[in-house]
Amino acid sequence: MHVVMEPFPIQGHVIPQMELAQYLAKHGIRIRFVNTYIIHERVLNALSDNTLEEGIRLVSITDGLESRERNVLGKLTETVYKIMPQKIEELIVLEINASEEDEKITRTPLKNQMIQFALTMPLMNTSDFVWSRLKIATLQKLIFDIMIDNNKSMNSTDWIIWKSSHDLEPGAFTLAPQTVPIDPVLTLNRVQYSSPDSISCLSWLDQHPPCSVMYVAFGTFTILNSAQVSSRGRIVGWPPQQRVLSHFSIACFLSHCGWNSTVESVSNGFVDRIYVCDIWKIGLRFEHDDRGIITFDEINNKVDQFFGGDVLKERDLHFKEVILTIPYPAQGHVIPLMEVAQCLADNGIKVTFVNSEFNHKRIVKALLQRGSINELISLVSIPDGLEPGEDRNDLGKLSEAMPKVMPQKLEALIEKINSTECEKIVCVITDYGLKWALEVAKKMEIKSAAFFPAAAALLALVINAKKLVDDGIIDNDGIPFKEQVIQLSPTMPKMSTKHLVWRCIGDSTTQKLMFQSTLQSIKLAKLADKLICNSSYELEPGALTLASNCLPIGPLLASNRLGKSAGHFWPEDSDCLSWLDQQQPRSTIYIAFGSFTVFDQTQFQELALGLELTNRPFLWVVRQDITQDIEQTYPEGYKERVKSRGKMVGWAPQQKVLSHPSVACFMSHCGWNSTIEGISNGVPFLCWPYFADQFLNQSYISDHWKIGLDLDKDKSGIIRQEEIGKKVDLLLNDERYKTRALILQEKTISSVKEGGCSQKNFSNFVDWIKEF
Repeated sequence: MHVVMEPFPIQGHVIPQMELAQYLAKHGIRIRFVNTYIIHERVLNALSDNTLEEGIRLVSITDGLESRERNVLGKLTETVYKIMPQKIEELIVLEINASEEDEKITRTPLKNQMIQFALTMPLMNTSDFVWSRLKIATLQKLIFDIMIDNNKSMNSTDWIIWKSSHDLEPGAFTLAPQTVPIDPVLTLNRVQYSSPDSISCLSWLDQHPPCSVMYVAFGTFTILNSAQVSSRGRIVGWPPQQRVLSHFSIACFLSHCGWNSTVESVSNGFVDRIYVCDIWKIGLRFEHDDRGIITFDEINNKVDQFFGGDVLKERDLHFKEVILTIPYPAQGHVIPLMEVAQCLADNGIKVTFVNSEFNHKRIVKALLQRGSINELISLVSIPDGLEPGEDRNDLGKLSEAMPKVMPQKLEALIEKINSTECEKIVCVITDYGLKWALEVAKKMEIKSAAFFPAAAALLALVINAKKLVDDGIIDNDGIPFKEQVIQLSPTMPKMSTKHLVWRCIGDSTTQKLMFQSTLQSIKLAKLADKLICNSSYELEPGALTLASNCLPIGPLLASNRLGKSAGHFWPEDSDCLSWLDQQQPRSTIYIAFGSFTVFDQTQFQELALGLELTNRPFLWVVRQDITQDIEQTYPEGYKERVKSRGKMVGWAPQQKVLSHPSVACFMSHCGWNSTIEGISNGVPFLCWPYFADQFLNQSYISDHWKIGLDLDKDKSGIIRQEEIGKKVDLLLNDERYKTRALILQEKTISSVKEGGCSQKNFSNFVDWIKEF
């Protein structure tokens, strides 16, 4: 099914129709979104990569105006009704011929003295009617005639939809029973139109106390004369308004009262002038002087009245209660906890997401390109205890530094947020293992949940670590007495003692430190009120039996909630998706090794030559730090030889890549996030684990679920090109791997669908959080 959508060509109309288009596209409806040439160009320039739902195509038609005429509302309105109908008709004919689908178009109406249509509607002064506010009589008549025509045209439409809700305007909808309200909560997943330089204002807001900042914005048409503009604070060209309004530092909104701005402020706890001041009574109106100017003194008096009186105290803050989340500062931990935050925000819960200062900068930089975070999530940061130049890939040093600095900083952050009536932290969700964060929550009498981002099998291993000591399998430092294969339960994967998670991280000192940390984390379950994990009963029934106190809520994937992933440390190269479009179905090898894996020159070259040897298309994620002197490490002439079938990118939108029909298999480091992303898309694996829990996940993939093959090292510890070529052929020539992967995919995805175990668990978790 195709739908053609054509907004009136000003931003206040384009934005809400685009939100509706996004929502329709999520429900499988294909959209042709028609803008004028000039608006089309502006929208394209403002859009970040991948901010439109798949299924929306932006097209354009002429408005017949010179550039100087587009801010003259009369001229613009006249051309919309004289020139554009023919152009839109021509476009629809083209679309019908191209798709053989029926197309339908919808538009909207208005009305006119001191009157009140219903007791629950605002009193209206005729001088404030929309056409009366225009200063030219001919233009007033033109607009009024157009609205009368619009009312008549409504009889020919199948639906009248309006961006509002019964809760906001019960009286209006009583008078217009045929109108269907589209709830303003749709704005929470808006396409971002702000420029990267304007997004920097969010960092500026982070530096201000809660409920201290006045946000001033007048839409796209308001023009102030020189007498009304004398001095300003922080000035930006066009900010990400919903994110600004949801920021904890915002106290009030000085607004032109456009309807988009009004519902955005309502959606964020703030709140058309009559509604705001007279009906809802959540704002103050500015009065003009004899010259028609709102003076400095008037603004100053009203701001003082707002901040010093009952307006601020009695404001209905819809999202007053806030959840604070804090991950371990590594990408494999940040991404799944960000998914938890996104899911909570999708349920109307406001989240403050705390990163280390180092990671915060990287994530914000990546998000400037992606523009994909939910508007109810605020990103903040605290120091991690390391100096700017220290190696944060040294997990031992990082884990040792964090408890010395971060607890005090976290406590200070919570006190800062709680020191105002604007927001209050009611729950802390922390990464499993951050014992100090749970202790802060306990000290401040805030309920808490620990989130385990890895496989439940690893949690079961952690819980049973002391038993391994008691059974004589390992000593008190976690070192095995001998190399052997163990199995915690018959329904769990087997694991080698040389691959116990603490034995696969850093040097011997770091390994001992990690084991002691593992033993201490067992006590953590007693500190947290809830324990949740990124898995499901369908994936790990045995492990979850051993970890019976853990609530599985996964797999947590952006694709499951019709959203976009966030929390990545690198900007994504989305051009690779267009490249994949050119490949045959199930033809392409996707290669990605996460954020920590590094190779020496020999192994990197063997991998490159192995991919060449397969003679198949491949998409290879090559981070700049995956090996030293990356450009000099490729085999001589390699890029030229493989350019027709190989593509190398710095970082890829992995969930979109794995869901692409051209992808045949996934050569992976077997991190848990990558593992569940591959499973959720029914893709078989080639396993190349690097460290930590990745060997346990490899055992799941190859031995337990049987949806992949291991890549074996030779005696020198290198995976050779011949091994790569051989295993690719074995995997892709045996349909049983793909069949098993598809069966596991169906079982896994069912858990997060309505009525699934993980969905029920998450719903219960949300209910628990909301028990304020």
